[in-house]
Amino acid sequence: MKKLIFVFIIALFSVTGFSQNKKAKKNSNPTETNNNAPAVVIETKSDESKTDNSNVTAVAPITEEQKKKVKEINKEFKAAKKRIESDTTLNEEQKKSQIKAASKLKSKKMKEVFTPEQLQELKQNHKKKNEE
Repeated sequence: MKKLIFVFIIALFSVTGFSQNKKAKKNSNPTETNNNAPAVVIETKSDESKTDNSNVTAVAPITEEQKKKVKEINKEFKAAKKRIESDTTLNEEQKKSQIKAASKLKSKKMKEVFTPEQLQELKQNHKKKNEE
């Protein structure tokens, strides 16, 4: 009986030990770069249930003004999405189309914020992310 309990405890600790290693890798800072220039963080997937930025991509150096604009655009999109999802007068198809329209508006506004070089890098990073 003691051996069985001992094996169970060892198995429990090994499982929790491995899961902590995976979490540490997932929580590594995605904005770390080799230079000291600021980097923007863009959400690549939007999920209302997730409040952390686990799906993000680091982009070329940007200005503080660009950071503020991106933050405001993301804030506006999240508010619009929440408002659409909570609207009981819309059916699922209408909600989906309005969220898609809001997403297109967000993309248009984002394109106005970044330089062509930054947009190119964003596209490349997005393409790499989709291939993985």
